[in-house]
Amino acid sequence: VTAQPFVFNGRQARMILIDDITERRRAEQALQESERRYRYLFESSPLPMWVREKETLKFLAVNDAAVSAYGYSREEFLSMTALEIRPPEDMSRYAKMISTQNDASDRYATGKHRRKDGVVIDVEVTSRPFEFDGRPARLTIVHDITEKLRAEWALHESEQRYRDLFDLNPSPMWVYDVQTLAILAVNESAVRQYGYAREEFAAMTILDMRPPEDVPSLLERARGRDPAVMLVVQARHVKKDGTVIDVE
Repeated sequence: VTAQPFVFNGRQARMILIDDITERRRAEQALQESERRYRYLFESSPLPMWVREKETLKFLAVNDAAVSAYGYSREEFLSMTALEIRPPEDMSRYAKMISTQNDASDRYATGKHRRKDGVVIDVEVTSRPFEFDGRPARLTIVHDITEKLRAEWALHESEQRYRDLFDLNPSPMWVYDVQTLAILAVNESAVRQYGYAREEFAAMTILDMRPPEDVPSLLERARGRDPAVMLVVQARHVKKDGTVIDVE
């Protein structure tokens, strides 16, 4: 309501102007509620989150998880840019990436960040365009994948050691399914000494390498065998050319 001084028929009066602000008030309340929800999600997230300015890369806001994970106080974060949490050797690559990317779209990337104590961590970063106090910015969520990558690398090394031991072993070796007795993998020594190609081995079971008269006893032992127990047995095998050999 606006009251404007006014002379009406020689008398002092006021002209009243009325503007219906119902929709504007609802929009303001909806915006306040949206900002309240954003603030709650931002501050309560267990993952590091921050808002950085689009042009300067300056941190505009950080959550408690970021402060805890990176070791910088909130005040220290807000005096820094996103470049400063990158390892020195990664700064130029990151700056180039930022300058060439479309800043109007969501982004997902992996990279390295450096904590205040100097430890470099591997991260997955998801960011999206965001307006903060009227300034173009990006909202960023960070997931530390250092331990995940270490576990994957350890598994890779373990599998590589197994592969080297299996493939390079001078003794014939194979892996078979304890239920079907199908041969799943063979090493080069088995191919060379038994005469079957890998493709032929892959179509066989361990029964196919036994003399026919030995198959019933093998099946009997297989039915009562505990697959978790290592066994050392003596047996007879038949090579592709029909030669019968004694093996352990």
